[in-house]
Amino acid sequence: LFGSNVLDTAGKYTLTRPGVAASGCDSVITLTLTYGTPSSAQSSVTICHGDSIKIGTYTLSASGDYSLKLPRANTQKCDSIIQLRVNKLPEAANLLKASICRGKTYRFFGQSFDAPGTYSRRLFGAAKSGCDSILYLELKVFEPVVHQINKDICQGSRFDFFGQSLSQSGDYRKIFPNGAANGCDSIVELRLRVLPPSQDTFSVSLCRGE
Repeated sequence: LFGSNVLDTAGKYTLTRPGVAASGCDSVITLTLTYGTPSSAQSSVTICHGDSIKIGTYTLSASGDYSLKLPRANTQKCDSIIQLRVNKLPEAANLLKASICRGKTYRFFGQSFDAPGTYSRRLFGAAKSGCDSILYLELKVFEPVVHQINKDICQGSRFDFFGQSLSQSGDYRKIFPNGAANGCDSIVELRLRVLPPSQDTFSVSLCRGE
């Protein structure tokens, strides 16, 4: 609105306001009207897994094609329309498998673990793309292998238990470090029982002269 006129075309316009100048003369106002045009652009951006990008009031964190309207953002103070393609890289991850025996620990980037499970470590900027890389540790814990033997011997006898000559009842153990198929200790447990000699009592009756 310029005076009483609604202007919708670019051009030069004048408006005379009688007697409003400080001198009492007419005031002439000249208006040069120009129309700016919205601008548009196309672009693409690649982001790392878990990251986001902020443009104006938009925060984007997923792959896809977006049409973003940025009010009064171009040099003519008109809206700017951006056609943006977002490419989100997949997570860069590697898996490390390890196993230990019960009672041992596994060192993983300065931490000690003794329970089975999956653990992770973020390596900042370590991927070829420059994104973070995640290293996963899958830890298994194996048990020692136990063999149990029950053995009975007669009193006065002996039993050879891996070089030990045993003659007393009791529980005995022999450990073979790392001797099991899974790499853990192999343990042989012996329960030895010494049996006393049997004592049979019987009576005999004879007639005199027999």
